[in-house]
Amino acid sequence: MSFAQSFADGVLSPADALLALAALGVGAAYVRGARRVWATDAAYWPLRQKRGRLPLWRVALFLTGLFTIAVALSSLAHAAAVQMLALHTMQHHLLVTLGTPLCVLGEPALAFGALLAPRESARLASLGRRVAATRAFRWTLGRPLAVWLAHVLLVWSGYLPGVHTALYYQPLLHALHHVLLIASAVAFWWLLIGPAVSWLPSARGPRSVATLAAWVQHNPLSALIAFSSLAAFPEYAARPPLWDLGRVDAQRVAGAVQYLPAEVVYLFALSLLVFGWLMDLDRQATQPPAPQRVGTPGLPDRMRAGLLTRRERMLREEWRE
Repeated sequence: MSFAQSFADGVLSPADALLALAALGVGAAYVRGARRVWATDAAYWPLRQKRGRLPLWRVALFLTGLFTIAVALSSLAHAAAVQMLALHTMQHHLLVTLGTPLCVLGEPALAFGALLAPRESARLASLGRRVAATRAFRWTLGRPLAVWLAHVLLVWSGYLPGVHTALYYQPLLHALHHVLLIASAVAFWWLLIGPAVSWLPSARGPRSVATLAAWVQHNPLSALIAFSSLAAFPEYAARPPLWDLGRVDAQRVAGAVQYLPAEVVYLFALSLLVFGWLMDLDRQATQPPAPQRVGTPGLPDRMRAGLLTRRERMLREEWRE
């Protein structure tokens, strides 16, 4: 059964059952990992607020994002996307602009990492350092410009007339494009709002610039789709018009759909980042300088004073040998 037939008949395809099972499995694993994080916090930090590292609102955001991605990948969403370019654009927004950042805000690495024992986690980390694909992914994450460029290219490639036609008629190629689009969105949003940089005040400025760049690149894409006087996507000509819209008018609606959700999401994210950045600068300017801490003298001072411990003397002798 094709996507269009499933949409017309209101019947889900067998792939939807697999998608639902996969989403339920991922969600159950995440909740189990979150419960382990809560148990660890309660055992090692009894005075700390319960669920401090992974509050309930983050869990709710992850599950909401997972549900959004599952809905966007369902056969009904695909069947709607092949009927009208605006619905196809909305499907991409559900994947990239809404579902992915919600999942990243849920800190999945913390929850899924809690499912592994310390020894298994160390083995997995060691294996990841040896795998070439993992090293390439880590190398890419360390370069925000490369992540931004890859994400922008994948977003724009879905609207190039020739590429869009190939994606429209080749389901496997379309599925591969969605996988790459989600992967690039995860890497991009991880750099902006991920836990690895959320606690670094010095990273708020670069993240604000990256968010602004991602916001700006949507504007020319939306303008090219909305203000074109030619119907650039002939594959929709064979479909019956929805809401009595012509091909050019339907394309203009798609440009508006491409523009509005991205404007709201990126403007909101940019406002939060800039506000946090300004708050950090104000806090640094108003707080008094930290007093000099007087503690145990360093190792060179203790070496000169002859106050080395037994282990430090043994290590010093081994280093000399």
